[in-house]
Amino acid sequence: MEETKRCPYCGEEILAVARKCKHCGEWLDKDNSQEKNQNPSPDDNEINTPADSDAKLLQQNIPFSKTIIKIAMWVAIIGIFISMAHDILPNGSNVSEFLKGGRGVRFIAKSLLFVLSLVPIWISCVLEAIGAVVLLYSLKRAMSTLKKNFDNLFNWLIITFCVMIVLNIISGYTDSWEMYLFIIPLSLVPIIVQIILGVKISAAYKGDIKKLGLTMAICAILNIISTCVYVFLIYRMYYNDITSDIYALEVGFSIFSTLVYVYYYNALREIQVPYEKKEKKKEKE
Repeated sequence: MEETKRCPYCGEEILAVARKCKHCGEWLDKDNSQEKNQNPSPDDNEINTPADSDAKLLQQNIPFSKTIIKIAMWVAIIGIFISMAHDILPNGSNVSEFLKGGRGVRFIAKSLLFVLSLVPIWISCVLEAIGAVVLLYSLKRAMSTLKKNFDNLFNWLIITFCVMIVLNIISGYTDSWEMYLFIIPLSLVPIIVQIILGVKISAAYKGDIKKLGLTMAICAILNIISTCVYVFLIYRMYYNDITSDIYALEVGFSIFSTLVYVYYYNALREIQVPYEKKEKKKEKE
């Protein structure tokens, strides 16, 4: 249990190490900051940079427990892997042919992909969206204690993800081409919002938060490319024109997109709940 204290401005309970009250928004080290500006030490210049302070303040004000943040990340990643399994082993594939010719680790990987492909595709979309919404909402609440928080963009991103959850559930019951063609253009809305949000975050902050903003923008751009490839494949599937080269393109791009988004969701988790080994290394330095 971390030590707490009362905010001298609003009287609410906050962490003992907090530099800013998460309830009233008042900075608690105004006097100390003036003294440090007059007599800065080398250690302060090297370690307590504005980028480090922003990241620390963000981590102190996450609204959920570390366990919930980690579970949300894994829920999103599982959804991504289910989607990848459907790309590699689509409906109607020859399962025995797919599993043949593999031994050891390769056979286990193929078997796992086959099991994941049995899960309906709409469930993968729902799992990824739920995990993303929890991670983004937590990040939004934590960043609200910083000087620039971009609440409106976070709200739009979360709302569009929630709409996508509902639409994917409906598409799972209808299972029609028309519904998929309706969902694909709408899925570009959260992607575009994510690009704008990522660019603004990377421009406003430095250090780990800047890296997160760049990761958000780059992953969203790659997602647009992935959507274009997906539309192209749907067009070829509609005319029964899937060749081995087209299938290899789908598999390769699906694996690449999966790895990119695993990195992205891990980045959303790490900015809020850093690895313990990484934190201990920073403390030693």
